[in-house]
Amino acid sequence: MVSLKHRLVTMVVGMVFVGWLITAVLTYIYATTTMVKQIDFQLEAFVSLTHNVMSSLYFGNSESRLELESRLIRDGDLLRFNDAELNVEGMPAMNLWLGDQQIALGAKSPKFPPPGDDLSIFKRIESDDSIWRIIYSYNKTNKAWIAAGVNIEKAEMTALKLLWDLILPVIFILPLTAFGIYFGTHRGLKPLRTLAAQISERSAKSLGPITTEITVHREIEPLFEELNRLLGRVNESLESEKRFTANAAHELQTPLAAIRSEVQLTLRQQPDATIADSLHRIVERVDRASHSVRQLLTLARLDPDQSPPPAPLQLAMLIQEASNEFSSALNDRKLALRLDINENVFIQGHNESLMILIRNLLSNACRYANESSSIVIKAIQSDNTVTLRITNESASLNEQDMDRLGERFYRPSDNRQPGAGLGLSIASRIAQRHHGELNTTYDEKLGRFTASLTLPSS
Repeated sequence: MVSLKHRLVTMVVGMVFVGWLITAVLTYIYATTTMVKQIDFQLEAFVSLTHNVMSSLYFGNSESRLELESRLIRDGDLLRFNDAELNVEGMPAMNLWLGDQQIALGAKSPKFPPPGDDLSIFKRIESDDSIWRIIYSYNKTNKAWIAAGVNIEKAEMTALKLLWDLILPVIFILPLTAFGIYFGTHRGLKPLRTLAAQISERSAKSLGPITTEITVHREIEPLFEELNRLLGRVNESLESEKRFTANAAHELQTPLAAIRSEVQLTLRQQPDATIADSLHRIVERVDRASHSVRQLLTLARLDPDQSPPPAPLQLAMLIQEASNEFSSALNDRKLALRLDINENVFIQGHNESLMILIRNLLSNACRYANESSSIVIKAIQSDNTVTLRITNESASLNEQDMDRLGERFYRPSDNRQPGAGLGLSIASRIAQRHHGELNTTYDEKLGRFTASLTLPSS
């Protein structure tokens, strides 16, 4: 499951990074465009200045012209004016056309294409495979062409270096920004963590309003309000359900007890065997209804999830006390009860709840065990737990029945014994409240059903 904090941080940092990347690209494009405009402006100014200088030195004074021509050297079909002042780094490359002669000004000036009909300022010099931005200008007075150019690749590298110098601080700031966003998001989500902590600390019976001492943001305040309203509605629903269950159980137990008494009185006064048999079946059905009502009332009391106060209890005493209540049922079905429990075995839990659990398991064993068979109760103690196993011989149970045992109101289809299908559900609920576990297994070869209860030892 993805954390909301991590998701928010990832989204914000991602948007910041994308925004920074877009800004860097736009900055590069703008810087390149500005650089080209600046280069064009400087080339135009440089060409204009060169025209003026040449008019004064070369065309205006014969002595200066002769001196300049004496300093020209032949470089193939090109004349080159190699002067140290023209070889300064960053100086534009210059070519001059005087009639049929092409003169390169400076050792670093390549041979430019001669002027023609296409006076584009973007030329590729094939001699050294460089890209140059060249401006051509014609001086009508001196009848001379001048071309000034800049290696655009070097200029772009210079622009990239300048851009790198600009964005380098931002690269160092990005981790700090991510940390700031993470820290700010962590602080901003504090009300949600407080809410989660308060809810986790509550039991199912703590349905009062949620309060917090920290400042609740406007966006989170509706969550607190709606959650408190929901808790109020749940509390009202649970209280109504508990009242209904208690009242229904009380109202049902009274007429059932009265019906049983009336039937038993009629049974004692009725000599006819057929009618007496029908009255016995009525008593059994009334007993079954009374048992169902008691189980439902017990289940309703167990539904609120509250941890019982732990106390050390002697397991052998609990088993003995519970088994005494089933002595009549054991005798009626000719069942033998065998106990294998050490008196030094103690469990941690609540006496009343555990007695209900053990009674339900024993009742289940007495009701469904084969007649004239035995019920074995054994306790196995480990370092931190005690496992109580109640085993009895019973009719065959298929895989579907075993999977659904423990569901409320579920009883195997071929089961003719009285019951409501709530005993194992109640026992499992009590085991969970005591941080234990109830499991059921059936051994097909031996025909034995086993209920294993694991509880914390004392």
